[in-house]
Amino acid sequence: MQRNPMEKLLELKDLTVSFKNNGQKITVVRQVSLAVEKGEILGLVGESGSGKSVTAKSILGLLNASGKTRVSGKIFLNGKDLLGEKSGQGEKLRSRKLAMIFQDPVDSLNPVFTVGYQIAEVFMAKEKMSKKPAWKKSIEMLKRVEIPSPEWTAKQYPHQLSGGMCQRVMIALALAGTPELLVADEPTTALDVTIQAQIMRLLYDFNEKTGAAILFITHDLGLVAQFCHSMAIMLHGEIIEKGRVEDIFMNPLHPYTRGLLNSIPVPGKKERLRPMAQDLGMDPRSGGCRFFNRCSRKTNQCEWETPNFLEPIPHHFVQCFNMGLSHG
Repeated sequence: MQRNPMEKLLELKDLTVSFKNNGQKITVVRQVSLAVEKGEILGLVGESGSGKSVTAKSILGLLNASGKTRVSGKIFLNGKDLLGEKSGQGEKLRSRKLAMIFQDPVDSLNPVFTVGYQIAEVFMAKEKMSKKPAWKKSIEMLKRVEIPSPEWTAKQYPHQLSGGMCQRVMIALALAGTPELLVADEPTTALDVTIQAQIMRLLYDFNEKTGAAILFITHDLGLVAQFCHSMAIMLHGEIIEKGRVEDIFMNPLHPYTRGLLNSIPVPGKKERLRPMAQDLGMDPRSGGCRFFNRCSRKTNQCEWETPNFLEPIPHHFVQCFNMGLSHG
């Protein structure tokens, strides 16, 4: 499906998320600015603990229930600031426009209701359907995500289904709400390669047929290369590089991005993989580059001065003083 590269569906501006732990403030997402265009598939890439899932939950409004959590900045959806809306209005916008697929589908589904009923609930709530037609629609959704014997599956509880089947149910739940943006948080984690490919094809078909955008969160660069239009690299709660997929794969500018790509095995390539230095955890410094402790190209400037986002190549942004230097 054709997409307009100038229309922003979701835009984050200086999104910052912090938690209180034993009286101490811990910032896990720091001034993230990112946009997802209408119809776009954007891959958000980073190691475990880099802040990807926290960013996603902030967008969905899943972090605001606790007084120990603070979310600041701007989250624009179709130009409306979800954090600045009056009480309840942001939640209504999210419920109409957004949907999420979690990385652990079995735990994300309600264990005391059948999967068919959980999908039917979406139609009863959003389209004011009665129970019988909503149940019929839920079976149609299970067929749409290629679940075998959908009438039988609809009557099963989540614990009676495999992880791959539960992930299909989660996708059916998301599609039932006809979202404009689908947030997929590592949707293929712990699935075998065959099931992983099937799930990715379902998501790709959803994007192609409906024009809905997808924020695809993963640490698998191979999936990003095959599936996404653009990508953003996250490190210790910050975006350090973003641009079109082909641009970043062909010409990575940040030393961390280069390190990630150098660690991917390539069939037929005899050169040994080059691992990055050990991650020492979240850096407590308020300034400086988040990759400082692991970068072999660092300078004194990198330790205390935070690099600005630059656009050295059109549509390719990087936060680095030493961009373009290979990571050795």
